[in-house]
Amino acid sequence: MGWMTLSGFPETVLQSGGQNTINGNWHMVFFHSPEFDPGVLFPEKQPYMRLDSSTLRASGSTGCNRFSGQFVAVNQQFRFAMDKMILTRMACKGPGEGIFLETIGRVNRYRLTNDTLVFLQNDTVLIRWKKKN
Repeated sequence: MGWMTLSGFPETVLQSGGQNTINGNWHMVFFHSPEFDPGVLFPEKQPYMRLDSSTLRASGSTGCNRFSGQFVAVNQQFRFAMDKMILTRMACKGPGEGIFLETIGRVNRYRLTNDTLVFLQNDTVLIRWKKKN
């Protein structure tokens, strides 16, 4: 198993490898939004992402634009390096992209069970993902 660090996340490491990892392609199946229905937030397509712990990279779609950036995950803690996130800049319908980006910026924990990845802020489920085969 390798240990990696990510600048901007002091004393945080990512343990890579193993059978049950966060690596892979994920599609969103639940999005916590008290103000909007997910169908209103993402009228054309749902967000998806790919995580790669060997490069500490996350990439995917906000439901409108493509994104790419760094993340760190260790001992069920998870953070995106939002200040280093790269986005394409197409015009988007509705508030979905902004709310999605704000939400992933609040993620501080994750839970992984079989093919389900859950992003949390403390004990609140923010986003649930299913592994895409």
